[in-house]
Amino acid sequence: MSISPQLKGFLALLACAVLFGIFGIFVRFLNHDFTAYQQIAFRNVIGAAIAASLVLFTRQSFASIKKIPTKFVLAYMVSFPITVVLYTLAVLSTKIVTAIFALYMGGLLGSLLLGIVFFKEKITNFKVASLLLVTIGFIVYAYPFEGGILSLGFLLGFLSGAMDAVANSFRKYLAGKVDRMVLVVLQMIGGIAVAGSFLVLTQQLTLPNISPLSWVVGTIFGFSIVAISYLTLIGFQNFDLNLGTVVLSSEIFFASLFSLLFFGEQALPNELLGGVLIILATVVANLSIEKESWWHRQWRRATASLKLPV
Repeated sequence: MSISPQLKGFLALLACAVLFGIFGIFVRFLNHDFTAYQQIAFRNVIGAAIAASLVLFTRQSFASIKKIPTKFVLAYMVSFPITVVLYTLAVLSTKIVTAIFALYMGGLLGSLLLGIVFFKEKITNFKVASLLLVTIGFIVYAYPFEGGILSLGFLLGFLSGAMDAVANSFRKYLAGKVDRMVLVVLQMIGGIAVAGSFLVLTQQLTLPNISPLSWVVGTIFGFSIVAISYLTLIGFQNFDLNLGTVVLSSEIFFASLFSLLFFGEQALPNELLGGVLIILATVVANLSIEKESWWHRQWRRATASLKLPV
């Protein structure tokens, strides 16, 4: 039985959200042997090796890159790694829940604007409902915000989300133009380059002692980031950029679930309610319709004189 492209994209992004949700478990295990930047480099090296092997096995071609301007390829390679670094700095500067809230607020706003301007995506009634639900869900989940919304940690998290929207825009643009596993390899190489630069800047060049457990976890982590990179290409190729960000935001629900299962961490009442609202927003996101809403008509009228490509 065949499924529609939209449902295919939705399921791919939902699978990514589940994998993102378990990332915190991997990070905690690897934290015993690595610093933050060492860990990013380590998992990307493993991911690059896995993805390169799959490129050879599936006989995909790096020649497909030639069809894309070099500046776009380079921007794609570094945009997501920069997202990771900014988010890491945000987590070090404020509470994790505040950093997560800022990340997705930046991502939702950025993907909304980029989706409308560059991909001509419509603002439907279902999209408005989904965005309202996910925003309320994150406010409930993250409140009270440590240091307020003008803190350095919140700003770094917001910038991380905006950069993530840029990374997802490149995924949407490049998917179908370049072999997918080749794009995965390029992202891993970009991650190694960005993490390596920060290792040099912070003088963390000493090789850590890697335990057998870290090798096992790192290998699983490497396979996971390859899967996520591949699935996000499928997801954003077939799904709305902004609503895709809503679907990915359900990772917060799965993260709480995995924290409970692995570490016995109980979610607070506001975190539980926020997670339920975010899951509801994800369901509504998949009910999006093609009919243009009143909101989009107003946007077109307001920007008609600017000649934006909406």
